[in-house]
Amino acid sequence: MESPLQARPALELRQTSPWGSFERDYDVDAVWRAWSDLLAAAPALGRVDPFRYDLVDVARQALADLSVPLHREVVAAWHSGDRARYAAARDRFLALGADLDALLATRREFLLGAWLADARRWSASPAEADLYERNARQLVTVWGGTPETTMLFEYSSRQWSGLIESFYLVRWKKYFAWLERQPAGYGDRALPRRDGRVVAAANDFYGELARWEFAWGEAHEPHAAAPRGDSVAVARAMFDKWSPVRGQSYATFDWNSLKPSSP
Repeated sequence: MESPLQARPALELRQTSPWGSFERDYDVDAVWRAWSDLLAAAPALGRVDPFRYDLVDVARQALADLSVPLHREVVAAWHSGDRARYAAARDRFLALGADLDALLATRREFLLGAWLADARRWSASPAEADLYERNARQLVTVWGGTPETTMLFEYSSRQWSGLIESFYLVRWKKYFAWLERQPAGYGDRALPRRDGRVVAAANDFYGELARWEFAWGEAHEPHAAAPRGDSVAVARAMFDKWSPVRGQSYATFDWNSLKPSSP
């Protein structure tokens, strides 16, 4: 399910892809219970590769779910005018993204580098390899078109290690740096949107951000194509770190309105 981490940054967000949503039609706490049960089974099954994949995949979804209320906490803190509260919420949201990237790095199935390496492997020349990599990068980000005309950005967004670190989190950091230069009380509800997402023509910042998105798609910086870290150990550390945060955030979050239910 979609996460605000993957979305083109904004305060008012309800989706990542053109026809997606942050709504959940399942018990979000059940995902954390499943994660806990898998960790309990790890002493017996931790060396079984399909088990390790399932553990990472369930943990991935739990953290993706948690990003929804954590983003809303950033928004509420910004609108409160309390800059210290905002900074703490911002940093926690970014830390969740970094930890999700580290978790996904333990499985090849969730590696941007593996996706790009596979694309380049089909080529018959260096120029063709660069073209295939460009296509592979655009498929999971801007999809196509130009910075000014693209309408299907994030159509095929992915929760992948490398993509979170080098694209999604960089984009959010650019946004937060810009947001912090805006006057108190700034909101973006009136910005022009298409399919619920802010378009490049909304203002100078989004125009520049869209150009950066396309530039990322033209780049060829290396990304790890082999897993890093132990899936069980990383999943256990992430559960211990984020489970208390989930308890606090879910207790004051309304999944129907996608807003905090209390200050």
